Amino acid sequence: MQELNPYVRVKAIDTLTLEDHASYNVVTYTETFENIDRVIEANEFCRARSIGFIYSGVYGPSGFTFLDYGNEFWVTDADGEETKSFIVVNATQSNPIIVTVHEDKRHKF
Repeated sequence: MQELNPYVRVKAIDTLTLEDHASYNVVTYTETFENIDRVIEANEFCRARSIGFIYSGVYGPSGFTFLDYGNEFWVTDADGEETKSFIVVNATQSNPIIVTVHEDKRHKF
């Protein structure tokens, strides 16, 4: 993560109390599947204090990312293009790679 932005200090810690979250600008949880109630509690704590919250995970070939920077955070698209969404159903290991997307989704890829 540090390599993505050398101007941001990144620190990984093993234990974190809920009150410790208040010391950070952004808190990230990853691969935490066994106690979703704890993740929700942490997100609510961060949201109440305007602390960025990121939760992500990977399930084999698929994954997700949830971002919560509060109600005051807005993302705008500079060129006004609609967001594109599609589902990858297969990617070969050949060279060149062949990517197959779900047929029921309309796309321009």
